[in-house]
Amino acid sequence: MKIIFSLFLFLASIFSYASLCSGGQGVTVAPNPAASQTTIISNDSSKQIKSIYVYNALGSQVAHIKNANFTLKFNLDVSRFKDGFYIIKTYLSDNTSTVTTLIKVS
Repeated sequence: MKIIFSLFLFLASIFSYASLCSGGQGVTVAPNPAASQTTIISNDSSKQIKSIYVYNALGSQVAHIKNANFTLKFNLDVSRFKDGFYIIKTYLSDNTSTVTTLIKVS
């Protein structure tokens, strides 16, 4: 368990640093932590959400969603995810991507 928590801290620091280097967050995830559903919202009205990849703390992909309508916000059902830390990579309509985190709770 100690190794997984250390990996979690390491991944969180890498993605936080990458986010700062890319000029901040392109999306907001709320509520966070979430139990059953969270909403991913584009922070720029000219950049719609194109697709979303969700990875667990070990780096395994647990979801991939294509947003065919290219909307500014997307409701993500997290009820089937196990409790823990997740990394969300969101691709936007201008072909940029942003990385955020999510904590899933019961």
